[in-house]
Amino acid sequence: MGENVVYLDNVFIGNLAVNYIILWVAGRMTGIRGGWVRLLLAAGLGSLYAVLMFLPGTGQYFYFFIKIAVSLAMVGLAYAPLPARRFIACLGFFYLGSFLLGGMVIGFSYLIYRGGYFSGVKYVLTIINRYLWPAFTLAVLCTLLAALLAPAIVRRRLKKDALKLPVTICLWGNKVVVEGLVDTGNSLTDPVSGVPVMVVEYAAVRDILPAPLKAAVELYSDGMLVLSAMADTPWNNRLRLIPFKSLGTDKGLLLGIRPDCLEIKSERGIKRVVQTVLAIHNSSLAPGREYSALLHPDLIDSAPAA
Repeated sequence: MGENVVYLDNVFIGNLAVNYIILWVAGRMTGIRGGWVRLLLAAGLGSLYAVLMFLPGTGQYFYFFIKIAVSLAMVGLAYAPLPARRFIACLGFFYLGSFLLGGMVIGFSYLIYRGGYFSGVKYVLTIINRYLWPAFTLAVLCTLLAALLAPAIVRRRLKKDALKLPVTICLWGNKVVVEGLVDTGNSLTDPVSGVPVMVVEYAAVRDILPAPLKAAVELYSDGMLVLSAMADTPWNNRLRLIPFKSLGTDKGLLLGIRPDCLEIKSERGIKRVVQTVLAIHNSSLAPGREYSALLHPDLIDSAPAA
């Protein structure tokens, strides 16, 4: 009777790679950025647990609650500390990624198999073992592709729809705090640099603008005229034009101002964003003045918490 030989180093390395990918996917889908060292340590913890399965006398470590505890420890080691809701979301994507990756390996094994009819667990396992690595490679590629594309659909719905955040605008050494709505429909970017644009009411930033710029904005409703009026002033190098197609009119040009920075306060901390432009809007953005700025979704993604 033949013996099955299991190489524990292969088990460890294989699980290390899989765990790292799944943890990375879970973090990406929930908008959490973890360092590669922490991800590697968390993946290593899961790999050591997998190795225990092949050691004698370790059956007591594989009860359901212990498996849950190990997965909690892995996610915590990779991304803690986190708010409870964000941690649960990350844990959910960790489980989802694990199940999907395992299911895709089985599915791709069947897809690659070119034989005839088969039945029984023994034959299924034979096919999976025979085509494990090609199927695993395809499953990993699909998982990575999904993780790269899905955030635009899933993650924004999880944490950005109808989300209001306080934003500190730093401009020419002055500061003002406004309430910003993360608007998934805001796709405005600076046509020159390509950086995301935050639309802000003029009334919200009026007090931190230089007097000549305030006078020009109040005199002209068109951004082009304001820019022309400020052409020979020391503030001109911060100004630009932002084309738009909504915001109360069909199309036009908003005055854009490059700020010193934005400080966006969220549950993850304060995010400092330098690469952005403010688009000045002369009218109110919200009927009840519940917010006075529209945040581009990429502003939430682009900056790590301070």
